Amino acid sequence: MFVKKDERKIPQILSEASAQDRKENLTELRLARRPAEFNGSISILCQPHYANALHDLISLSLYDCQISTLTGIGYLASSSSCNTTTTEEEDENADIHEDVCCPHLKELNFGRNPLSVLSPELSLLSNSLTSLWLDDCEITGPLPECVYDLENLEILRISNNKITTLKGRHGIDKLQNMKVLCLDGNMIEEVPAELATLTHLESLLLRKNKLS
Repeated sequence: MFVKKDERKIPQILSEASAQDRKENLTELRLARRPAEFNGSISILCQPHYANALHDLISLSLYDCQISTLTGIGYLASSSSCNTTTTEEEDENADIHEDVCCPHLKELNFGRNPLSVLSPELSLLSNSLTSLWLDDCEITGPLPECVYDLENLEILRISNNKITTLKGRHGIDKLQNMKVLCLDGNMIEEVPAELATLTHLESLLLRKNKLS
C-alpha cells in the first residue's frame, strides 16, 4: 500500500496539530526519510511548545532519517515512568514535564538509522511501548540494557545489526510479553536458555547469525 509523504515541514505539522481548533488529535506521526530536518538527532521533536501536539501520539516512525543519537528520547516518556531524581528547579516545573510526555506511545520505528548505541533514556518508555523497530541500524556489541527494561514489548525487530550477545537472566527473561522477536542478520553466537521462558513468543528469527 502506497502512503503519500506529507510534504509539510515538521514544525508546520506539529504547529497545526497543536492548534486548539484542530479537528482530531495526532495519534500517528510518519516522518520517514527527513535527514535534513533531523540533522542527526531527535531534538526537533523535543520542544515544549509541541507538547500538545505529541500528547496523544501512539505511533511514531523516524525511519531512514540519518539519526545517529537518541539523546532526549526520555522527553517522550509518560510521566508515571520517570522515576529519576529531580532537582528543585525541575520539581517547580513538574506541571510542564507532565504536559510534554507521550503517555500513549506504543510504537517506535527507528529503522535504517546509524545508531551504533542506544540512549539509556529509552527505558523511560517502558510503561507504554509495545513495538520497537531498529532494523538495519549499526547497533554493535551486546543487546543494549535499556531494551531489557522495556518489559511491555510485544514486538522487537532489531535485524541486520552487529549484536553479539543476548543477556539471559535479568535480561531477555524480563520480556515476558514478547510475541515477535527478530534478531536475524546479527553476530550472535549463542542463544540464552532463558528464551524458553518467553511463553507468549510466536515468532523468533535468528537466521544469518554465528550460531553453531
